[in-house]
Amino acid sequence: MGTKRHQTLAIQAIKSFWIIACLALISFFSTSFATQHQQDVENREVELESIRTQIKSVQTNITTAKNNIDEFLADIETNEKSISDISLNIEDLENLISGQVHKLQQLQKESAEQENILINERVLLADQVRTAYKTGRHDFLKMLLNQENPDMVGRMMAYHDYYNKARSERISEIQITLNNLMQIELAINDESRELERFRSEKVGDLEQLSAFMDERKSSITDLNQYISEQDRQLANLQRDEGELRDLIDNLKNRQDVVELYENLPPFSSLKGKLNWPVQGKLITHFGSQKREGKLTWNGVRISADTGNDVRAVSAGKVIFADWFRNLGLLMIIDHGNGFMSLYGHNERLLKKANDFVSKGEIIAKVGNTGGQIESALYFEIRQQGSPQNPGLWCKTFSN
Repeated sequence: MGTKRHQTLAIQAIKSFWIIACLALISFFSTSFATQHQQDVENREVELESIRTQIKSVQTNITTAKNNIDEFLADIETNEKSISDISLNIEDLENLISGQVHKLQQLQKESAEQENILINERVLLADQVRTAYKTGRHDFLKMLLNQENPDMVGRMMAYHDYYNKARSERISEIQITLNNLMQIELAINDESRELERFRSEKVGDLEQLSAFMDERKSSITDLNQYISEQDRQLANLQRDEGELRDLIDNLKNRQDVVELYENLPPFSSLKGKLNWPVQGKLITHFGSQKREGKLTWNGVRISADTGNDVRAVSAGKVIFADWFRNLGLLMIIDHGNGFMSLYGHNERLLKKANDFVSKGEIIAKVGNTGGQIESALYFEIRQQGSPQNPGLWCKTFSN
């Protein structure tokens, strides 16, 4: 029985040690609320300025990209007109070349016909020469001598010479015509080659413009994709800017609370003037002995219905708001100058660490967390980590 009692005392001592150690640690790291708050505002404003600089940079990137797109679209418009003109020029050149080809075909046909006529004329002339040769001069003279009419002989001689001369002239004319046709054909060929060269140049220009157009269109596609990415980044930055601006505004609004807190009378001057944190029945007194041991209570326990409001006894900064062993959901408020108030066994905590609270503000709801059977609030006041009697700090308790 004695061993069990000693174990209980040891456990209770350890619990008290941990509470005191944690409170001392919190008190050690506590700094000036106004200084800390102002530093927080300044840090957020630096962060906001950085975001705004990024926003300007992204907006500049988007504007530059859009200007590039406008320039590319202007290039495309100009090139499309040039392509249209060049295409018409190529079409005209192809029509001219087609006409030249048709002319060449007609000339070649005419040349072939004249060539055939020339061949026939030459054949006929050759036949006449051969006939005269075969007949011989003797037969020809005989024919002349047998003529009864000398005039007839003269006429026949004249006819013979006329036919030969006419055929020779005809051959000469055909040869001249063929030469002329050949010259025309050469000229048309030269002109056709020049037209084809000009057409090839235009086709080359068209291909270059088409390639340039494809490049511009590809660049526009890339720029549009880049703008979309920048728009998304801009939207994210603007959202961050809005959230950070709201946070800064909130911090600046809280600055009034901080300054008010800093300007409040010292907590030590409030001794005997504080309201109790909850309405209820005082079931455990400060300094009373705990069960089965020599340890005493460092605070008080106030019985109250679950869910009742728990209020801050004075303005301060929440430095702890979380579950704590044996005290359940615990909130600790720093009132400055080493003074703190503790509120344990809560059902819910309505404030979080670093929040500023004013006197009488609802901070939690009564509960029985931390292994308690009945619903009650555990309340402490400490100075430099040392427990103080809440009864001396708060007004007379009325059950």
